[in-house]
Amino acid sequence: MAKCPRCQADNPPTSRYCAGCGLSLFSPLDQASDIRTQTFIASDDAFQTGTLFASRYQIIEELGRGGMGRVFKAHDIKIGEKVAVKIIRPEIAGDRKTIGRFRNELKLARQITHRNVCRMYDLGEERSTPFITMEYVVGKDLRSIIRMTGPLTVRTAVDYARQICEGLAEAHRLGVVHRDLKPQNIMIDESGTVKIMDFGIARSLDTAGATAEGILIGTPEYMSPEQAEGKQADYRTDIYALGVSLYEMITGTPPFTGETALSIVLKVKTELPRPPRELNPQVPGELDLLVLKCLQKDENKRFQSAQELSGALKDVENALPPTIIPRSPGETRTTRPIMRPKLQAGLGIALAALLISAGGYLLFRKKGPAGTPRPIFLAVLPLQDLSRDQNQGILCESFADDIRTNMSGIEGLKIPSKDVSDSIKNGKLDLRQIGRTLSVQRILRLDGTLQTTLNGLRINMSLSDALTGINIKTFPYPLIPEKTYFQVKDKFLDDLAQELNVRLTKERIQAIKNREPVVYEALSAFRKGIDSSRKYRGSNEENREEYFAAALDNFQNALALEPNYALAYWGLGNLYEARYNLEEYQTADLAVMRRFYQSAYKADPSLAEASLGLGWVYFHEKNFDRAYESFKKSVEIDKDNVSTNYETGSFLRSLGLYDKAEKYYLRTIELDPLQSFAYNNLATCYWYLGQYDRAEKYLREALAFQPDIQRVYLNLARQLLSQKKIGAAEKEIIAAEKFSPTADALFRHQVWLAAARGEKEKALALVKKVERAYMYEITNAYCLLGMTDEAIQNIRTGREKGFEQIREIMYVYPYLEKNPYFVVLRGDPRFKEILDREEKLYKEKSQKYGGL
Repeated sequence: MAKCPRCQADNPPTSRYCAGCGLSLFSPLDQASDIRTQTFIASDDAFQTGTLFASRYQIIEELGRGGMGRVFKAHDIKIGEKVAVKIIRPEIAGDRKTIGRFRNELKLARQITHRNVCRMYDLGEERSTPFITMEYVVGKDLRSIIRMTGPLTVRTAVDYARQICEGLAEAHRLGVVHRDLKPQNIMIDESGTVKIMDFGIARSLDTAGATAEGILIGTPEYMSPEQAEGKQADYRTDIYALGVSLYEMITGTPPFTGETALSIVLKVKTELPRPPRELNPQVPGELDLLVLKCLQKDENKRFQSAQELSGALKDVENALPPTIIPRSPGETRTTRPIMRPKLQAGLGIALAALLISAGGYLLFRKKGPAGTPRPIFLAVLPLQDLSRDQNQGILCESFADDIRTNMSGIEGLKIPSKDVSDSIKNGKLDLRQIGRTLSVQRILRLDGTLQTTLNGLRINMSLSDALTGINIKTFPYPLIPEKTYFQVKDKFLDDLAQELNVRLTKERIQAIKNREPVVYEALSAFRKGIDSSRKYRGSNEENREEYFAAALDNFQNALALEPNYALAYWGLGNLYEARYNLEEYQTADLAVMRRFYQSAYKADPSLAEASLGLGWVYFHEKNFDRAYESFKKSVEIDKDNVSTNYETGSFLRSLGLYDKAEKYYLRTIELDPLQSFAYNNLATCYWYLGQYDRAEKYLREALAFQPDIQRVYLNLARQLLSQKKIGAAEKEIIAAEKFSPTADALFRHQVWLAAARGEKEKALALVKKVERAYMYEITNAYCLLGMTDEAIQNIRTGREKGFEQIREIMYVYPYLEKNPYFVVLRGDPRFKEILDREEKLYKEKSQKYGGL
């Protein structure tokens, strides 16, 4: 095998050119030897971090290597700015004529001052080693982005191509042709701005005899046919190369590939490219034709200027449909739903109120006051476990949870919840749409690695642009003893705040520290308890008790290590609350739940979660006055917390105070607009109030963010049925059926649908499958079928049994008054009696609890 001297790729002995970079492998030995004697080759020591190169450039790090040489990030001590320094390869530097051409071309290239062109500064020389200095761009090259993500979205590709056009147009105006445009020298900075690199370099190499020194002019995949034939290149050569780059952006591959450079060049000259739409059906026809026009063999048939191409791209962009967040099929949910009013996080983790509160100061939909900077959206992902035994997953999650909790509430910074961050990690959310919808400045992601050793922990964190994958900052922390976990976390928070230019207030830091245990091992035990509790809620009946026992043991271990650990008591309260809901409301579980929540409150009265827990205890005991006081205290402690708002809204909704619950659900959505549960419950309130259009709007938004929850489809169906949109409702019921075809809620909606279609026998047959026949859907079906006696009996039964069986006060006055199906009952004195009584009760509740 022949090893390429430029990129070190292995090539067959018969290869004339390197398959990796196109370098000629037939430079004469005596000529190569002559080059080595002409040029000083700087040792690696000259480019170590911190060394001063050319008495001016302090080396920071190596950025990469390519056909021209090595590129370093450096600090220019003369002007006090970061620059990029490109050290030219010896085989190029040995030709003094080439270096002279570099100098002449750079005089032209330096005239290009455009936001989409990387500035070229100067050509210098250090001990006979030529180097080029240029603008330092914090970003990734387009080739790396495509390799990392695959084909880009059409909108993103068109956006990048238009920016490239703008940079080319300015260069062409000044008479500069690039000649070697390709994704490798197109940088995307952290804000999504394109920067074209290396203007003037290809022209310097494009002379007779250059190939004799081992330089193949241009990169074969991106060479135009006229370049391949040795003809003069002009502006249209760059148009061709941009067409190839755009082709690769939307398909993931250049139009022509091959094992050798010559085979690729031959295809460029003789073969027609395959239409990109054949490789990616998402490419619109207009863009397909645009790319193929750029790739015409005859330069006269291409776009004749960058301005003309830019205009065509603008037309394609305007024709694209509005970007929406795609619905990706979720996992089928097979666990029995828990009938409870509290928040169920993405995987049904109601226990994770602590983790959810980490997102308690999240995103907002509206722009701030004029002049207010838009916030930064920061998704915190779990760390990767690099430990030998891969057994530190809980600690990796814990570090991320701590960062979310600690950074929440900082002005100018918005932290999404764990579920949303996981969706970002899995590629389930359209980040550009999120950025536009939420009016954020940047969308960043924070991830890292954690490794345990015999001597402690090693943590490394990385901050990057979530849209481009461009790394912004790394935060390495050396080996630390486990007991200094909190100090390292605090140090990282300071470093991150400084990098993001946000401020950690002393009050915020102190509030967070009040929640932390003194003993590290207590934190570890608590986190294990949280993990086991989550598994307990989501497990089937076979192994449920195993997870319950593990959670109980871990929380008790945490308290044994630190007896006044409020969050450990809270975790135990949540564990027994889960059991209370799963085991059909056993009073013994309620008593234990109460005891642990009271212990959490006693240990730390300022813990909002403790007041929330006690609020639900009193609610279950039907002591609504004390429940009201507990929820009120929770709001007073932390009014900008997602869980505080969501659960207070759920308390009011469960009492039937739908108009009072509305503001808390709206506030939840304002704080965390990417969670579907608040949308769903807000829509339920609007349904009870007869505001079906508003309910439908929020349910469709919920499905856009989280399309894998059956009850959201069913709730949408009932809004549509209430509006007599039977066909549309049927589609949503069919969509819901795929998640769980035997769900009781599904049967109820099928009964209602059959009744709406006038299929009485089918409806009554389906009623026999329903577990709770007094539910709203069945009552509406009875009204449609003219069965008024059954409908009124359902209302009475729901009033009597609803709270005991589903923890909701049913058939309250607003619903009885607004439901259009109850028109058939209005002349019945029995219904009039119910309506009058419920109106009186509703006014009393509104007066007592409406002040929250």
